[in-house]
Amino acid sequence: AALEALAPRAARAWGLAAGVAMAACRPSRPSPSPSPYLVQKGPYQALYDGGGRLQRLLYDPKGRGKAQLLAFYAPDGRLLRAEIDTDGDDVVDRWEFFDANGSVEKVGLARCRPGQADEWWFPADAGGIVRVERDEDGDGRVDHWIQRARAQIVLEEFDTDGDGRPDQRVARDASPPTRRPCARVAAPIPRR
Repeated sequence: AALEALAPRAARAWGLAAGVAMAACRPSRPSPSPSPYLVQKGPYQALYDGGGRLQRLLYDPKGRGKAQLLAFYAPDGRLLRAEIDTDGDDVVDRWEFFDANGSVEKVGLARCRPGQADEWWFPADAGGIVRVERDEDGDGRVDHWIQRARAQIVLEEFDTDGDGRPDQRVARDASPPTRRPCARVAAPIPRR
């Protein structure tokens, strides 16, 4: 009878021990990821994710709390894009986008409207600019395309009716200028 009285307590203890053991074998809940952190040194401010990867870099050369450069990074450390205030008026006027290899893919400029890109440069693989796209009327759509070769304009296209497609073209000769010998303007001065 005494043994029968202990059985329920033993069963409860055994059940409790089994429950603790099962809980120990069960995968734990994922711990929350560490918080991002900010590091500031001189004019630079870097934001890192919880894993220590750079997410954003800010450059404030005058220490006024107004960034002149803001760079954004991918989780693998690649530079994705940069926003730049080139004239110091606290408004972004240049945007740079980078491809997977870290090369400049395109550059946007605010020529006419502060804080809004209205000209895009597309660099050539060998350097220089191969194409320029402009929004001349400020509607957010490209209406002027420029093709370049050897640093000279070879083709300009215009959208004059606002449908987003070029309807006027101006082709130019991109061949290098020929050198002509200098013409004599005056006869040589005779010596005495």
